[in-house]
Amino acid sequence: MALFSRDCKTSALLVISTTVLIVAIAVKWVAIPLYMQDQVYKNMELIPGTEGYKVWVEPPNEILMKYYFYHVENPDGIKNGEKPRVREVGPYVYNEYRRKENIVAVGDEELQFGQYIWYVFDEEATMKSGCINPITEEPCRKS
Repeated sequence: MALFSRDCKTSALLVISTTVLIVAIAVKWVAIPLYMQDQVYKNMELIPGTEGYKVWVEPPNEILMKYYFYHVENPDGIKNGEKPRVREVGPYVYNEYRRKENIVAVGDEELQFGQYIWYVFDEEATMKSGCINPITEEPCRKS
């Protein structure tokens, strides 16, 4: 004779499975989002000396700006009514850098700052892209 009947085992398995499912859903949709939000707030506080502050002041990601121009190949012909013939030139590649300076706290929740953005010509990336100067027919270089 069995200690538990088949119906009792099935019911117990159903109750346990349902409980596990409810707990898993609660963890996925409630506990994990609250934990993640708490971790983001802790790591991204804009307090001098923290990692979040350093990344905010000077972002570590590389930003490339690529500029293309059009060279008009028949400027005299255009003056005489011809349809323009243009050739795309580029890309001229520049690295963009950003930095926040003169950071001043205004109250507990605000910061005032000046954001400085500057560009540095990347001759190597420009050369790799195959940019040809339309006037000299040589690879694009810094003027």
